[in-house]
Amino acid sequence: TGLIVSPYFTQTVEEEEVPVYGTLTYAESYDIGTIHSFSTLYVKEEALPITVTLRLQGWQAKKVELLPDRMNTETVLKNNEVTFSFNSYGDYTLLFDDDDQYHGYTLLARPYVDEEDEIRVLQQQYGEDHVTVFEPGVHLLEYQCVKEDNSAVYIRSGALLLAKHCWDVRCEDDYRKLSASCDGSRHSFFTVSQRRNIRVYGQGALDLSQLDWHERPGMMFTDSCELYIRGIQLINCPEWALVFYRCRQVDIRYVTVLGYKTNSDGFAICNCQDVIVSDCFARSGDDLFEVKTLGGSSDAISRNITFNNCIAWGSKARCFGITGETNKDISQVVFRNSAVIFSDATWNNNILGSLVIISGTGNTLIDDILFENIEIYQNAGRPINLFIESEEAKRTKITNVLFRNITYSGGIPSRVNTRSQGNNLIEVCFENVVGNGVKWTNENIAGFLEQDEQSTVTFAGKV
Repeated sequence: TGLIVSPYFTQTVEEEEVPVYGTLTYAESYDIGTIHSFSTLYVKEEALPITVTLRLQGWQAKKVELLPDRMNTETVLKNNEVTFSFNSYGDYTLLFDDDDQYHGYTLLARPYVDEEDEIRVLQQQYGEDHVTVFEPGVHLLEYQCVKEDNSAVYIRSGALLLAKHCWDVRCEDDYRKLSASCDGSRHSFFTVSQRRNIRVYGQGALDLSQLDWHERPGMMFTDSCELYIRGIQLINCPEWALVFYRCRQVDIRYVTVLGYKTNSDGFAICNCQDVIVSDCFARSGDDLFEVKTLGGSSDAISRNITFNNCIAWGSKARCFGITGETNKDISQVVFRNSAVIFSDATWNNNILGSLVIISGTGNTLIDDILFENIEIYQNAGRPINLFIESEEAKRTKITNVLFRNITYSGGIPSRVNTRSQGNNLIEVCFENVVGNGVKWTNENIAGFLEQDEQSTVTFAGKV
């Protein structure tokens, strides 16, 4: 499997031993694979606050910082032990010695769930024959497909759904079969297509570590509505991890994505409407929290999508935003109360950044986009990037965009660029954006932002 016991940490919580796991990730600044360590706690509200002691194994640190800052949690490092307490749910990431990406650690603090009660309620709601339960242990599967409406899949704590390697992408015959396959195995490991009222719950994990690069995406939901995803973890997807295409009424909470392979995007919300992604964590090999519009009919738009209280650790691409494939209109998208731990991809600063709107294809209207209350702790490339990439798109407009209460450290200048062609237009407002300790203003913006003549930048309503 792709999960190991972390070689770097052991842990006690309220004086009880709690396992710390690890999986492969990637650090652009080192150009090398690293291990991200993590542990998951399911806590009853009345048990808060909780005290955690993390012991460093075989290495030393001089300082530690707990992120995001808004968690307002004090840490103490003494004799190679880190102690901290928390009184609310969330994702607590420890960063050692300012920028040590070898020893990344995240505590995922989740609300306690009585699995027996939750399964019983689902069985009463849907009927026992419509609730699939994966018990603790390793389940080697080619793929899992939800075939009926009003169904639930429950992945218990300790259950690991391990994707079986079926296609050798280096073999010409296998690659041809893989490309032509339409039985569901090619399209994703876990498939929901043209279904209604589906729940995927639990505290277990899906592990795609055995698959070749691009062999299969992780979970794909297409042309479906009333989708509820809770608590699961996705490990080492060889392609996009969570894909939603032409779906409505989607609710995703407490989901974790960890991996390293290129193109293993985290949460890809494509041509969807009425979506919320909340309290999720992603460190993977491409874009992490993203909205797109792929192909489809004229009504295949993206609208009313909110990302709230999410944490991104990005080393290959972008962290939050609208990320390139923009073939249909996109509107009413919110990225709020979130944080970027690292954003160190710089291989193409035209299209990369921590917070982005990149229009890559199509003549598209992108309107009413809000980035609010976001902290960026370590940034190597552009903190903010608005760019109309395609030279053929001559009527693309990016309007009514607001960045409010954004802070960042490091990086090169941000950018607003339309390529100065056709009728393209970008209109953006910045309100309380602070870069490296300095607030952006109309007087100093030239030192922070590259801007072309067909873009309009305002500050709190003043040009």
